[in-house]
Amino acid sequence: MHRVRKFVEVSTGWIGYAMTAATLSEASKGSTWIPDPSFKVADVLLADPDFVSVLKMVLRDGHVMVPAPRANDEKLSSSATAHSNSGTLRALSPVFFFG
Repeated sequence: MHRVRKFVEVSTGWIGYAMTAATLSEASKGSTWIPDPSFKVADVLLADPDFVSVLKMVLRDGHVMVPAPRANDEKLSSSATAHSNSGTLRALSPVFFFG
């Protein structure tokens, strides 16, 4: 099944969105990307329609990586950035992360 999945880098907490872990950047030394089995795109879109910008980047660039949310903070600030395959930084609208 092809779908956008959420991955978490174990040592840093970075979050990657991609179809497969193989399209994500190499994990930090000694770390691995772990899939989040509870992630459902529809649930996130219902909670935050702006998440569609993340989905567009995944479809265009193959993956998106975002910094780990801070403790006790369920959403990223509006100044958060995402890294995509093109190597550029793009500003994201606030995105809610559950997990």
